[in-house]
Amino acid sequence: MLQMSAVRVTALCFLVGSLFLGCTDSASKEEGGASELLSSLETIDPTAGYQPKKEDPMKPIATINGEPVTRDDLNQKMANLVQQMTGGQAPPSFSPQQQAQLQQQAFQQIILERQLHGFATQNELQVEANVIEAEISTIMESFGGVEKFEKAMKDAGMDRETLKGDIRKSKLAEMAVNHYKGGLADASETDVETFYKENIDRYSVKEMVSASHILWGFTEGEDDASKTSKRKEADEVRTKLLESGDFAELAKTHSSCPSANDGGALGTFPREDMIPAFSDVAFALEIDEISEVVETEFGYHVIKVTEHTDAKTSALTEIKDKVASDVKEDLLQKWFQTLVSEAKVEDLSQQ
Repeated sequence: MLQMSAVRVTALCFLVGSLFLGCTDSASKEEGGASELLSSLETIDPTAGYQPKKEDPMKPIATINGEPVTRDDLNQKMANLVQQMTGGQAPPSFSPQQQAQLQQQAFQQIILERQLHGFATQNELQVEANVIEAEISTIMESFGGVEKFEKAMKDAGMDRETLKGDIRKSKLAEMAVNHYKGGLADASETDVETFYKENIDRYSVKEMVSASHILWGFTEGEDDASKTSKRKEADEVRTKLLESGDFAELAKTHSSCPSANDGGALGTFPREDMIPAFSDVAFALEIDEISEVVETEFGYHVIKVTEHTDAKTSALTEIKDKVASDVKEDLLQKWFQTLVSEAKVEDLSQQ
């Protein structure tokens, strides 16, 4: 399949998707017409190539402000979202609940796109032809030249006019967002301070450790003799570590955890990400200290911590500009919610 992220111009999906992710849930609660429509639509399987199921793909399933939305529109938007989530890799399997959520998000993005285009029209925003041509040139270069680009277009069943239309929609949505943001007043001192206090978790870092472990895992129904043997091996390996043994190499040789392939490295994590029996030990260790043999429900562990970061909350004076920017972004998200809730959505799926 053609890398649609380049030729189908999913910039619009990326733009609206990244901006809209934060307000999807609250928006869905407000725009009842869209929610009712989504509950009546047949769920689309994202692993099935996003093809309509025994239905004319160009048949309108809804209207937004009087303009039709086809089954193909919804399938394409879902495909774009999956591609955005997977980085262009093969789509994963989705549960029915995940499929329904994906469909809801896709439909809400269509609503938002239509509303952004309407806002752009109201404010007489236009995308110049040279901007579109420049974007096509950039896409063409990403494919390694005209020939490869044209082949990719042909393989995807696209033509330049369709591509130009997609680019125009993407740029128009971007212009609408920038126009609205440009009209927002700078956050006042009071706004910044209030937002900081109400969203203090955004500006706080949890206590974290970077750790590795060697695991002698328990198996279901394992007898005491086997566990005793594992405990003996764990003690012996720990002794080697205390005698300057290579932790990563010993982990690769002895650990039953998948992390053995990475020398036992578990990455960086906060206390609550691990069970207490493990975390309590890991967070009490000094840097490069080797733990005693630790027993948990999963088996016997020997733990080593390579980094320990204390919890910290940034002072407002240190991040004042960032908080002021976040205030504007929060206003933007609320505007998106308003746009979605104000859209006039009509369900045509049962007709």
